[in-house]
Amino acid sequence: MKKIILFFFISLYSVFVFAQKELIIAEDVIDYKIDRIGNVYFYDAKNILTKYETNIQRYTKFADLKSGKISSIDVSNPLRVVVFYADQAIVKFLDVNLTEINSL
Repeated sequence: MKKIILFFFISLYSVFVFAQKELIIAEDVIDYKIDRIGNVYFYDAKNILTKYETNIQRYTKFADLKSGKISSIDVSNPLRVVVFYADQAIVKFLDVNLTEINSL
């Protein structure tokens, strides 16, 4: 009986350990980037930048509709995300919570 229970727990553990998570995002995603920590950043056709934090499974969003369309994002430094708007030639710097720090 102990062997059966042990086998059950080992097989159950292997299912949970080796299960892969699938991230479902919006259909109209234009581009996405992944930073060093594993956070996923993507922006869509509605001009909304979204950050998905994989470790705590939380979404954070940033939208600045008056600056035009997002042309590119730089997430090489997860503490300071850079968003470039080519239409208006504006660069915005965002913090960890996608709150605007500065703009050029």
